[in-house]
Amino acid sequence: MLPGRMPRTNRRAVSTIPTCTMGDISMLLMIFFMSTVIFRMDNGLPVSLPRSEAGQRVPRENSVRIWIDADGRVSIDDNIIDISEIEPIIGRKLTRNPALIVSFNTDRRCPYGVVSRAIDRLKDANAVRIAFMAPRIERGGSLDE
Repeated sequence: MLPGRMPRTNRRAVSTIPTCTMGDISMLLMIFFMSTVIFRMDNGLPVSLPRSEAGQRVPRENSVRIWIDADGRVSIDDNIIDISEIEPIIGRKLTRNPALIVSFNTDRRCPYGVVSRAIDRLKDANAVRIAFMAPRIERGGSLDE
């Protein structure tokens, strides 16, 4: 070997990109973009929802009231009934008065399965004029309980 020359090795330089810190870099980029981006808030369509006090009075003879309490008990015009009796009762009332409106009101703690079954019974009775009642909002903004 000549003086001043390096010995030759058979190793070649490996050209790879180290990826061990790729997770750190991607996390930093994600935090950077999340903290610097400005989200444009689109204003949707203006919708004015009806209030419960905007309705009109329906004569008592043209309406029937269905109430479901928090325990799932059903009453029609203040008579407690089984949920399976909704269809024949409403069906009889509809044959006497085809302009009948069913006012449907439930407690907010009522199980939804009971409400769904009651609505199914109303469908079976061909009750198409159903009014879902909302709790009246006081002027101060609180709900009647």
